[in-house]
Amino acid sequence: MSSAPPSLGALVPSPAEDLPPSPCRGSLRPDKPVVGADEVQPPPPQQQQQQQQQPAPPAARGWAAARGAPPQRRVDYAAEGRALLERVNLGLTSAPERYAPANPVYRHPTGAALFVGNAACAASVAHLDGVCEGSRHIVFCQNGDGRMSFAGDAAFRYHQFPVGLWRSELRRRTPADALAFFRPAFAFVDEALAAGAPVLIHCLAGAHRAGTAGIACLMHLCALGAAEATATAKLARPAINPIGDFLALLKLLDEAMRKERKKQHQQEGQEQQQGGVRGVRRWQVQRATLAGRQRRWAGRMSPG
Repeated sequence: MSSAPPSLGALVPSPAEDLPPSPCRGSLRPDKPVVGADEVQPPPPQQQQQQQQQPAPPAARGWAAARGAPPQRRVDYAAEGRALLERVNLGLTSAPERYAPANPVYRHPTGAALFVGNAACAASVAHLDGVCEGSRHIVFCQNGDGRMSFAGDAAFRYHQFPVGLWRSELRRRTPADALAFFRPAFAFVDEALAAGAPVLIHCLAGAHRAGTAGIACLMHLCALGAAEATATAKLARPAINPIGDFLALLKLLDEAMRKERKKQHQQEGQEQQQGGVRGVRRWQVQRATLAGRQRRWAGRMSPG
């Protein structure tokens, strides 16, 4: 006669045992002892054998492990968000309103901020003064569906940037062309912020066109990739959403900026190397000059 199968309580590990962490978001490790587990009747031996032959369900193995993916670390999204905001010099203490008139997405060392907002904000002096810190430099991203409300006012400076028409503006649609397409907007923003003047980038809702331009400016100002700049911009203004072919445009810009940064680093490395060679040569010349002086001095001091 075969011995009785072990009880279910004997199969459940105690909390004190060292169990490997589960790759699932919610751990499968028991936090409390199983109450009354020994009282549960085990299934028949034939059913136990069938259960052993069947693979464990994905929930028991973990979502990632069931698909062959390595376990992923748990992310502190609040800490990641604070780190992103620190990159752009924004210390927001609470989540911004999704469709606020405008939101700051970057603050320059001069103290001037870069805002992304909607057309209603750009058309209101009260909003420009109260929300955008008195901005008079405006990047106008609309094309045919809006107007530059203060174009006739000498106190305002506008830069027309119909980013929604980028496919017709870029002939070859290469990374270099994408970077050239954005350069005038970057120059406008750089000049204003360096002078301590806040800048507003706006379209109709401040979400798609202005959002894409704002993301591009973060890539330029903070040397961020497209994905990180997008996450940062969304954190500062949740309405930002580069939909449709804007993602392709940002991808081209990202590729161009990466190539440019790589080239710049290579040039800096060559300059440092050349500077080191020049320094060694100067030291060799100085040493030879000193040795010649010492020989001349020794010749003067020798008798006869």
